[in-house]
Amino acid sequence: MAESPEEAARVQDLGYRYGPRWALTGVDLEVRAGESLAVLGPNGAGKSTLIACMLGLLAPHRGTVSIYGTTPRAAARAGRVAGMLQGATLPQFASVLDVLRFAARLYPAPLSVERAAALTGVADLLRRPVDRLSGGQRRRVQFAMAVVSNAPFLFLDEPTEGMDIEGRADLWRIVREHAAAARERTVVFTTHDLSEADRHADRIVLLAGGRVVAVDTPGALKARLARRRVRFAAPPGVTAQLLSRRTGLAVVPCASGFEVATDDSDGALRALISLDLGLYDFRTAEGSLDEVFHALVAKESGDGVAVSGE
Repeated sequence: MAESPEEAARVQDLGYRYGPRWALTGVDLEVRAGESLAVLGPNGAGKSTLIACMLGLLAPHRGTVSIYGTTPRAAARAGRVAGMLQGATLPQFASVLDVLRFAARLYPAPLSVERAAALTGVADLLRRPVDRLSGGQRRRVQFAMAVVSNAPFLFLDEPTEGMDIEGRADLWRIVREHAAAARERTVVFTTHDLSEADRHADRIVLLAGGRVVAVDTPGALKARLARRRVRFAAPPGVTAQLLSRRTGLAVVPCASGFEVATDDSDGALRALISLDLGLYDFRTAEGSLDEVFHALVAKESGDGVAVSGE
């Protein structure tokens, strides 16, 4: 089934096994052209296997994957996809310049090596042998290899692994700028850092047990599946135990005073204000993506009920 012009990829009933164990089973997924899609899941959920199948590095045992209406390998041969893979190695005795030149030759319309190196912050490493790079520098070079392709579809598997805080911020800034430089450039990435997915993904796919258990925007997932927080301060002598006993809410101390996690923030506010205890500085905040992640993984482990925003 060919994609519509708005789709970059389609995965249908995808299954892949290692021996008798199915790493992926019945995965259905649409990737929209121009979006940044995060693939999340606990260790062993099948994230890297999904990326490898979408890149054509693994042949599915069941189902299909199409990229721009063709097979992953055909899309790769046409230079339409590029990847930065977790655990990938670099030739130890080549220079960074040689590595980037080699990567550029694989694509029909690459960026210049100089442009890609400047964009990804490795220009000062071009003459350095790969075996003299730190772990974070190697990841930057691997990222530069993906960027130099100028491919319209980028797969980034744990791209910030091994990078310091500054390197992580730089990488995501570059991803945004690189995507903005080309109409409908698509990025699919995996990460264990949920804050990265929250900040940089247009949509999130959550895998658990080799299946898709949620697909939606970060905001929609949090609004639908995470409890809101009501935070407030209180005069001296007011305790969490007193507030809990008087309202029936699970009030707990927090850095700014007290906090209630609730599905009904308006009701919680009314109950707290009605106490007439001088409570003040009320604020509400959405739940965290971390809460969504753990709730869905726990639900999948318990009853296997899938949740989807599609």
